[in-house]
Amino acid sequence: ISVQLIQKDALLYYEIRNPYLREDPESDQEEKNQKLHGYGLKNVRRCIDKYKGTMNIDANGTQFTVSIHINIPAESKSALPVS
Repeated sequence: ISVQLIQKDALLYYEIRNPYLREDPESDQEEKNQKLHGYGLKNVRRCIDKYKGTMNIDANGTQFTVSIHINIPAESKSALPVS
């Protein structure tokens, strides 16, 4: 897994890349797993909408990538946690 976080002025850019092996689409296990996926991204989407940002999701068969751009409100710039 690769995680990249960059802040430039009032823009926060966040990208996560996660390689994966695609399971056989005919597999019953894949169907069961799909029912458990996606809730985290729904929560992320709410935060992105709150700050009028954007999120792009790409899955090319071997890698899942989520890219997020958020405009940081002026009053929040000094309150961003550093980690």
